[in-house]
Amino acid sequence: MSPPDAPARRARPVNEWLRTRGAGFGELLARAREYQRLEQVLGRLLAPELAALTRIAVRHEARLVLVTSSAAVAARLRLDSQRLLQDLAEAGTTGIAELEVRVAPLPAGTTPERTRRPLSPAARQALDRFARDSGDPEIEAIIRGSGKPPKRT
Repeated sequence: MSPPDAPARRARPVNEWLRTRGAGFGELLARAREYQRLEQVLGRLLAPELAALTRIAVRHEARLVLVTSSAAVAARLRLDSQRLLQDLAEAGTTGIAELEVRVAPLPAGTTPERTRRPLSPAARQALDRFARDSGDPEIEAIIRGSGKPPKRT
């Protein structure tokens, strides 16, 4: 509690506080907003499977550094880097003249879990035909989906 003769303090808006006292925090907040906006733009420009495995690591002046956990995705991003730079410019992102792609593990929880796609009807028919033609009950059991071979007597 303040002493009775202390001057009354008025509440100050956060924007004013950030401008005067918290310049470092304000800069950090501005950079976080810029990175978030860049991630959103990048997410719209990349194919969903590439976007899910790609993050922005840092922006050094005119260079944007992307990170992915997959060497194949990194190769694809490097091949498409000129087109991606053009698309970023068309999307209103200014000042990026170079893309650098690095391969490194992404933070836990940021990569999508793999989902198993069902087999196409043609693939299912081919496997069923193979199981029938093989005459091996173990192969038939595995392909039919039980996953467990029948007990041998």
